[in-house]
Amino acid sequence: MGEVVQFPVHRARRGGVFCKPLGIYFPALLRQVVTTTAEDLEAFGLESDPEVKPGTWINYALGEADPTIGTSVLTEVNCINLDDQAESIVIRHHPTLEHAEGYLEACGDMFIADESGDDIDGSGIFETEDGIFTIAPIATKSSWPGPLVFYLAIVPAANITGYDYWAHIVAPGGEVLDGKPFGF
Repeated sequence: MGEVVQFPVHRARRGGVFCKPLGIYFPALLRQVVTTTAEDLEAFGLESDPEVKPGTWINYALGEADPTIGTSVLTEVNCINLDDQAESIVIRHHPTLEHAEGYLEACGDMFIADESGDDIDGSGIFETEDGIFTIAPIATKSSWPGPLVFYLAIVPAANITGYDYWAHIVAPGGEVLDGKPFGF
């Protein structure tokens, strides 16, 4: 049998998005701005590395950022700024760690299937006092108002399947969108 892929589980802090059917808060979405100067690169002996250049980068994550070269500022946000990145983000609640790992493996399989050559950088598993969550980037459709943040969960429901989908979708600027056009 093959080796089971184990994704590291990172701690995250509780954010402000509340899923009433489950009684849980989703993790806080953090915007990280990293500024690296030529002096920073020189201090780490990287000034002649052609793959490393001074500049400013913006990332979105659920947990504390990895150590960086330069200055890093983390801010809790509820949406993606239009100028920061083109990709949307899915933040999903999972009932178990195994479910979360399977979800990220499937996300990786989708990148293989579309032959884009891309990987799922920016994805990961995070835990808060309210449960297990994943974050994964997805392509932003041209019909959307920009990169969106999808907070998603499967919740109990009084229907034939016994479950339903819960969604809280946030557009750039912080507007909460109706989930129906997205199938939720």
